[in-house]
Amino acid sequence: AEKTQDLKAMVKEREMLIREVHHRVKNNLQTITAILWFHSNSTQNQEAKRLTEETLQRVNAISLLHELLYLSKWVAKISMEKYIGKLLDSFYSSHKEIITIERDLEDISLNADNGMLIGTVVVELVSNCVKHAFTHTAEPKIKVALKNTEGMIEIVVEDNGEWVDTKEDGLGLKIVKKSVKKLKNATLTKENSSGTCWSLRFEP
Repeated sequence: AEKTQDLKAMVKEREMLIREVHHRVKNNLQTITAILWFHSNSTQNQEAKRLTEETLQRVNAISLLHELLYLSKWVAKISMEKYIGKLLDSFYSSHKEIITIERDLEDISLNADNGMLIGTVVVELVSNCVKHAFTHTAEPKIKVALKNTEGMIEIVVEDNGEWVDTKEDGLGLKIVKKSVKKLKNATLTKENSSGTCWSLRFEP
């Protein structure tokens, strides 16, 4: 019984230490975010401003993951419904005048590594939609779905726009493809019909 109590105490202490790490990382990333915002607001160079804001979105995705892990009941698992939802909330708050974002997210929990990769993919694909898809679209709309189908996790990001000035070797898509390679048995497909639809499937 004493050994069991000691083990429980060790596990609890370990969880507290892990939470503290997540909390400190989140705080450090928020400091970086503040510096980037200051830089973005102080420059008149539109290209520099755009690149800084894209970097801000990426840093925010990492910071948000650590925040949710710090608050989570399980220190090694993250609710993807909450995580992706908050990422989309952040996008919408910055672009609500020009786009509508719909979501269909199942309550799926993933480990922190996979969660980070999925968050990165969603940020880059949604960001690309905002930048490239809606030049000639009257009512821009993005839909993001997350579901578990027969043991495979599927993420779908689709828009109703007509893509222009996009490159398959652009930085955003390079980041997406590198992230996909780190997921187990992952496939990434792209379809064009009444817009563009990206679909990522992988084993959790």
